[in-house]
Amino acid sequence: YSYYRSLTTGGYILTSEIQGDDFNAVSGFSNSYGNAYRWDFQSTDGNIEAIWSAYYAHIARANYYIDSYNKIVEAETTTFTEEEIATLGAYTAEAYFTRANAYLTLAGYFCKGYDAATAETDLGLPLQLTYAPSSDASTYPGRSSMKATYAQIMSDIADAERLINPSLILTKDQNALNYISADVVTALKARAALQMKDYATAVTASTSLIASGDYPLIDVNTQAGVNAFYDLWEFDEGTEVMWQIYLSPDELGSATGTTFWGQYKESDQSQQIMDYIPTQSLVNLYDVNDIRLNVYFAPF
Repeated sequence: YSYYRSLTTGGYILTSEIQGDDFNAVSGFSNSYGNAYRWDFQSTDGNIEAIWSAYYAHIARANYYIDSYNKIVEAETTTFTEEEIATLGAYTAEAYFTRANAYLTLAGYFCKGYDAATAETDLGLPLQLTYAPSSDASTYPGRSSMKATYAQIMSDIADAERLINPSLILTKDQNALNYISADVVTALKARAALQMKDYATAVTASTSLIASGDYPLIDVNTQAGVNAFYDLWEFDEGTEVMWQIYLSPDELGSATGTTFWGQYKESDQSQQIMDYIPTQSLVNLYDVNDIRLNVYFAPF
């Protein structure tokens, strides 16, 4: 899970945000993410290299665990009881989910949009499915097709669905919200199907989560709901949250928001130094009475 803590902060999420059309650089900005903002992509771009390498390191960790589990299942190691193997399988489900999630994210960043008509010939991702580190780059696979890439993603999701069982691995003092659950796997299935334009599967998977009533949307037509919506975005608390990466109470996370909210000048605490502000066209998408306007944006 430690990699998830990194991959959900900083450049791993901001590079694509700045590349989009929703933010403008301010005059005199620090040039942070400047290449992505200008669409000036170079082979040595550190942010892009970091995204690629970190996700494949994430995949390598999953491969190591999956390889070891398969050796046990195939009876290469016989020192485990059936109960222990079931517990190890529950952990392995998280590894399958992790590999699927990593490949799905990489496909979104580095591949064309999925098109069933051309998926067999469109370039997908290199599919490294075993833990076999080497300094010889030629030992690693080349790019697969988009069809093969998404087939692997859906296969890993199916294995995660088959094995997931948080009740076998969580103790009473652990918050289940911090761990991958069957519902989180289903949500990933819906997202992968949506990217594949397999709308029937996407609807079926997402509807099952909505119908469960376990993650009700906040009703902002009441004052209590308005307060709850603020808390959702300010304190990361709310009924809509399905999975939340763990961060200890005394631990400082990545200061992702300073890119937009800015830092205060030492000489004048009333002034902020920020790199990007939302475009007026983005702000104009929200009606003046839309609660999201005041929650997502602040005057400066």
